Amino acid sequence: GKSSLSRLFIMSGGWQRSDGRGGSGASTGRTQIIPFTYGIHADPEFAKRTWTKLRKALRQILRRNVGDLSYEALYRCAYNLVLHKHGEILYEGLMEELRTHLDEVQDSLFGLPENELLDETLKQWTWFCHSLGQISDVLMYFDRNYVEKKRSTKIVDLGLGLFRDRVLTSSEIATRLSRICMSILERARSGEDYAVLGSVNNISQMYIEVGRMDNAVDAYSELFEKPFLLSTADYYQRLSQELIGGATCAEYLQKVEKIIIQEDL
Repeated sequence: GKSSLSRLFIMSGGWQRSDGRGGSGASTGRTQIIPFTYGIHADPEFAKRTWTKLRKALRQILRRNVGDLSYEALYRCAYNLVLHKHGEILYEGLMEELRTHLDEVQDSLFGLPENELLDETLKQWTWFCHSLGQISDVLMYFDRNYVEKKRSTKIVDLGLGLFRDRVLTSSEIATRLSRICMSILERARSGEDYAVLGSVNNISQMYIEVGRMDNAVDAYSELFEKPFLLSTADYYQRLSQELIGGATCAEYLQKVEKIIIQEDL
């Protein structure tokens, strides 16, 4: 009856006086009405089920198979995980999926002939950056409200760092890429294969974008600039000896001027 509903309302904290006492006491204090709320029973499988759905979607994105994905639904899944304090599950799961994918990329690059390694590395880099952008869009709320606050580094930067550490700094791949790039540059300096210089420039830009390695050494400086400077010094030392032995002073200076213009390009 009406009295039972009243007792339920009072027991639930449905109203409270401003002086902290219940509403039954006689007082002139103001009464604050607090809305009645029902208990929310958390679904014990919520986090696991939601992460499973997101993991499947992340794998599709990384494999460039996104035809049937609803980005709005995926955004909502990530939002709910963060809202219900399951951000760490999403973070750890995302990092594991990125590591697994990049280990597969590294394996696919091992053993490729040198005439394929450069182009395939750039292709995998381009695909990964595109996928990372899509993942960042889906996890935008998670990125802003969990990753940046708890980890201080955005998803895109975390992904680029993983690409650097799992793919580019592999001793075999790094050494072979460096050797290929230096060989292309030397052939271009000798007057051939100018067309492929664009690929070398793209590799150098890739090293710049992946940033610093774990030991705080800049990836570009360590993996590209250092071998580039050593290779350049060796090439021009050999060339100078050839010119000194067979060119006049005027011819030597003309050659030097041409080289300066060529290097500037």
